[in-house]
Amino acid sequence: MSSVVLASQRMPAGKKADSPLVRDGMQLVPNLPHVFRQDQHLYLLYEVYDPSHSAPENGKDNGGKASGKSPAAPVKLLTSIEFLNGSTKAFETPLVEATALNTPTRGAVAFQFDVPLADLKPGLYVCQINVIDDAGGTFSFPRTAVLIRDAVQQVATPAQPAPPASRLWLSGLGVSNESIGKSPGLKAPLIWPLIPGLKTGLLPKTLYSRFVRYCLRVLPPHKNYAGNQ
Repeated sequence: MSSVVLASQRMPAGKKADSPLVRDGMQLVPNLPHVFRQDQHLYLLYEVYDPSHSAPENGKDNGGKASGKSPAAPVKLLTSIEFLNGSTKAFETPLVEATALNTPTRGAVAFQFDVPLADLKPGLYVCQINVIDDAGGTFSFPRTAVLIRDAVQQVATPAQPAPPASRLWLSGLGVSNESIGKSPGLKAPLIWPLIPGLKTGLLPKTLYSRFVRYCLRVLPPHKNYAGNQ
């Protein structure tokens, strides 16, 4: 049996289709520290090499000759994944059965599991891989430690209230509603063309009057506002 690969990420295999980490066009990215979060999936991949073959029911191969266990005969492998928390079984996948080699180039049966971790509480677990070769009467139960942490909490950023229209108009001029009458940095060519627009309702009446008086006091005179507030 191969080593057991644990991963929390998969990516397209690309040109690495012959890699042992590739199944169904996706390549596993091994999670070496075996630390996962509840909002992740745990992917497991392992191979069972040279499994025993079942004897034909009539005891003969396809040529009619007596045969004990032919390489062409089916295999019978059973496997599942358990998560143990102390002496308590916290989770177990359904039992999976394989009856034929699915990786003939390596003479192996490859097994892949996708285990969502949302239902497992944060903590340290023992992950046990159960493998039974029913045709050969052998078994294996490798184990590895897995740490599951809390899911990442998404903190919503409170929405900032939109500034009033008057502040939007004045912000580009270097002043705010509260600073009218205090900011000397206004430029006449920028200010005077805005006055008619401000009077149409973008500024409250009292604020509009204050703004015009301020402009008359600190800016060069304008023919349309020389004596009009």
